[in-house]
Amino acid sequence: TLSTAETLAQAKRLYDDMEYDKVIALCDVVLERTDADANTRLDAYLLQGSSLAIVGDPIDAEKPFRFLLRGRLDFDLPVSTPPKIMAVFRKVQVEERAIATQLKEIERQKAILDLELAHHPSSEIVGGKPIEFAYRLRDPRGVVDAVHVQYRKGFEKEFSALALAQDEAGSWRGVIPAESTES
Repeated sequence: TLSTAETLAQAKRLYDDMEYDKVIALCDVVLERTDADANTRLDAYLLQGSSLAIVGDPIDAEKPFRFLLRGRLDFDLPVSTPPKIMAVFRKVQVEERAIATQLKEIERQKAILDLELAHHPSSEIVGGKPIEFAYRLRDPRGVVDAVHVQYRKGFEKEFSALALAQDEAGSWRGVIPAESTES
């Protein structure tokens, strides 16, 4: 009985020899083994998907390519890859990137919904005096690393941004200087 590494090496040799049916069977063996590490599995998915794209149904080739791309997000095939393989791979690649983008946006929206900002501005803001800000931010996911307050003088078009600093208690604090509040 061959080791997992030896089985994968044999599958690579058979792939080079265009024995695609045998490659598919050997990749199945590698993927069934419990001692196959992540990189070995991803290499097997590449060989399996490529072989299935050539001799099998292209739809069957999509699944191993999906597993490959989920494990190696930025993986790409060489430009010399046969068109039959490249067509299936590109289809899956486009779909997986779209899914990843959608999932990232869903996570972003969840993080935003979890945020809660509490601020109690002073009711006595007087021109020519500094304006102090103190915000308490509930951020259970720890996604916020900076807080800015945008402000502008009078009817100016451009806004300035005041970067707030987080104090030891977790509040975000800052002061707009008196010269910026004169008008």
